[in-house]
Amino acid sequence: MAGLRLAKRSAILGAVLLSLVIVLFLGRVVGFPVAVVIVSGRSMEPTLHVGDVVVGVKLSYSVGDIVIWCASPTYCVVHRVVKIKDGVIVTKGDNNPFPDPPVPKSLVRYRVVGVIRWYVWLPAVLLALLAYAYVHREYFLKRQISPGDVASLIVVFFVVFNAAIALLAPTYYSPRGGVMETPEVTLKSTSVTMNGNVLINLNVRNTRLLSVDSCEALVYGEKRKYVCEAIVASNSQILVKGIPKSLLERMLEEGVRPLIIKVKAKIVFGVLNGVYYVYPTWRRPKVTITNGSVMIINPNPAPLRVNVTTYVANRPGPANTSFKSYVLEAGGSVRIDLSKCRYAYIRIEYLFQGKHVIVQKRVRP
Repeated sequence: MAGLRLAKRSAILGAVLLSLVIVLFLGRVVGFPVAVVIVSGRSMEPTLHVGDVVVGVKLSYSVGDIVIWCASPTYCVVHRVVKIKDGVIVTKGDNNPFPDPPVPKSLVRYRVVGVIRWYVWLPAVLLALLAYAYVHREYFLKRQISPGDVASLIVVFFVVFNAAIALLAPTYYSPRGGVMETPEVTLKSTSVTMNGNVLINLNVRNTRLLSVDSCEALVYGEKRKYVCEAIVASNSQILVKGIPKSLLERMLEEGVRPLIIKVKAKIVFGVLNGVYYVYPTWRRPKVTITNGSVMIINPNPAPLRVNVTTYVANRPGPANTSFKSYVLEAGGSVRIDLSKCRYAYIRIEYLFQGKHVIVQKRVRP
């Protein structure tokens, strides 16, 4: 009788333990607050080893925590969080040289709160099976086990083992369910706006521009660098501000080119380190004469200094000469009125692309 009572107690205890294992086993399938995962790779060594069982609980997490994120019940990763931003997280195995691709925060299921080492739980399970077999030895000795029973037992064990591996062992996640396409960012064009900003137009594929961390500007062949400000204007444009006017003025007058813009930006699935050459389209100032007035227009996105000499007289003979220097801002102009003089001539001088340009025109009559 004592042996029977012990057998019943062991059967009840075994049923309770089995139920607990099943609950934990199916935890991440049905979304239970607690789940267990068997480590199947070496990416987290020496923190976690192959065969270790990690216990995950639905808790908040931060950078440095180990989490379990899953794309489906059978596609999960147990890695450490290294970055959280803009609705995505980046994880990395302690033994991996590079981080994983960013994934949405919604895929994170659990934070790892405990680890059962393989050399602890595996011997314990084996001892429990041996103890169960010993307690029920009389039943096994009396029962005549046929070859069919052995075959059935092997099939059941095979099915259970494979199901356990499929549901408990983590696997790697591909955002598209296949080979992930490589992010690609290439230069389309560059231009200088009339207010002196640089617009970088890009071809962006399989990713998205998030933010710009740093920006530098320099002239090709020179060592001096200028700190600039850059923002993401759209998913295919970066707007660079803060280019010194003096630098653009030098490029216009002296022919210094090209301008080099270096930006470091964050993108989905990576980082963009871009070096872009900017070749502004410089044009000579436009000079128009209307009813004795001279209009000088600077069509460039940089200041231009012009020297103007006028020669005026009201009768034939010596003329009165005057000289004045103007700084025409980007897109700016100056109007010189000589309409009250009977005879008027003008001489305009400026530097353009390293050349001394002289323009002489008769204004009146």
